[in-house]
Formats: sequence, structure tokens, C-alpha cells
Amino acid sequence: MLKKLSALACLVFLFAGCGKETPVVSKVVKKVECYQGGKLEYGIGYEYDSKGQLTDIVNFSTIYDHSRTFYYSPESITILGNRGACIININKAGIPEKIVSGSGIVMCSYGSDGYLSRFDVNSGDTSYSLATQVQNGNFTVLHDFEGNTLKYTYTQYENQYSIDLNNVPQISNMFTMFNTMKIHGMYSKNLIKSIEVGDTSYYFTYNFDKDGRVTDMIVVSTASENSLTEHYKFTY
Repeated sequence: MLKKLSALACLVFLFAGCGKETPVVSKVVKKVECYQGGKLEYGIGYEYDSKGQLTDIVNFSTIYDHSRTFYYSPESITILGNRGACIININKAGIPEKIVSGSGIVMCSYGSDGYLSRFDVNSGDTSYSLATQVQNGNFTVLHDFEGNTLKYTYTQYENQYSIDLNNVPQISNMFTMFNTMKIHGMYSKNLIKSIEVGDTSYYFTYNFDKDGRVTDMIVVSTASENSLTEHYKFTY
């Protein structure tokens, strides 16, 4: 079952031929809406400061509470929400090393390529880990907190947006603490084509506007007992 729904702003500069410069196309996502069966399930707005840092996630639905406020310092990022606070300790490069949320502590490890390789979680009497594999700049295998192994394939489309579009439909517990924030190391450089989790597969298709930005993401799950389609709409 698809899990419900996290940022540094990213501007993409496109240049036309003959030395003529085209206008800057913003890939700063301001709103995401999720539909099932043509019905709006939830909407989330993203607000940024003058540095392009994510400051607020605003909830537009009474069904799910995704609202968060972000505070930045040289040593940490603090995330406040209705369920409490999450404090992310960062290194000099701005990459998380330790996360404290409630009674849980997460230690983050990275490979020499800059990609997240492991989460080690200690939550009271429970401890568990998450591990990843990376190939050609994309996460290809994820061993998640629940003991599942997820296998990813990718499109040729680039994942260069202010939030991580690949994590909008949260199929695993990979980065749920960060929602779709692009803060912890490198992200998959391409948009997902499919995910396999046991007997269930998820297939992704996309629509684009005239500037090449994703306007729609359609995710179809083919669970053996129940299939589900979620349609995500993006506003810039």
C-alpha cells in the first residue's frame, strides 16, 4: 500500500542556441496534490526563505497532518510539527550525522560517493537499520526498517527539483523523517520508473509542461490482493 507523504531550492538554467539566453525556469515545487479515484486525498504546500531553504510544509487537508516548520543553524536543523520536534545535527557540509526525534536516535552513514549508505536507529528498547545500494547515481536497492527489500529502476528524466520527487509517494520508510527534504547527501539523479517490493510492483509515469517540468506523477501498484492508483499534481 502506498504510504502518504520533504529542501534546498534548485534553479535550472537553460540556454538556447546562437548565444541567446532563455528565461530561467524554476523547479521550485510550491504545492503537491494527491488524488485517488479522482478525489483529492490531500494537498501539501511548500514555503521557502530567501536562501531557497524549506521553511514550512503547509497541510491543505484534514485527513493527514503533514504540517512542519523548519529552523536552521550552522550546527542543526530543527523540525517542529504537531507530533513534536525533530532535531537534525549536521556537519560542516550541512549533511545530517545524527537525528533525535522523541525517544529515537538515528545515526547516518555515507559512502565515499556522498550517498546515504545506512541509517542506524535506536528507539527505546528497539534498534534496527536501513541500508542502501547505489549504481550510476541512483539508489537501486533499499533494505528498509521493516525488513523489506525494495528494487528500483529509473527513467531518463532528471530529478532536479527543490524537493525529492521520488519520495513524494512514500512507499518505504527510507526518508520519512525528512519528508522530501533534499539535505542528507546525494539523491537519485533520475526519476523512478518502477519499484518492486516482494510480490508488489509500483509503476511510475509522468506528464510534463512545455518547460520540461513534471506536472503529473501517476503511481500504479499491482498488489496481488489490491491494486491502487495515486495521481500526484505539482505546482511551481
